[in-house]
Amino acid sequence: MKPQVRKGVKQRRYNTVMEIQKEISKNRLARFLGRTAKVIVEGKEGASMVGRILTQAPDIDGIAFIKGDCVIGEIRDGKIVKNARL
Repeated sequence: MKPQVRKGVKQRRYNTVMEIQKEISKNRLARFLGRTAKVIVEGKEGASMVGRILTQAPDIDGIAFIKGDCVIGEIRDGKIVKNARL
């Protein structure tokens, strides 16, 4: 559609919005620290088992690194002790 905003302007606007969103995400994720949540074990990444909190969407939200013995497909309680995005 015309008229178009210049590419440089679009990029600056995008960067501004992403910086604001980054701070919003940081604050929202921080409220989970120390809490216990249900985690579904989805696989292995390196030496760690990984999964996601049941409220997270696959391929969109972050992943959970799981300590301890577990089996893929298992749903278990996990304590959130660190957030890599903070």
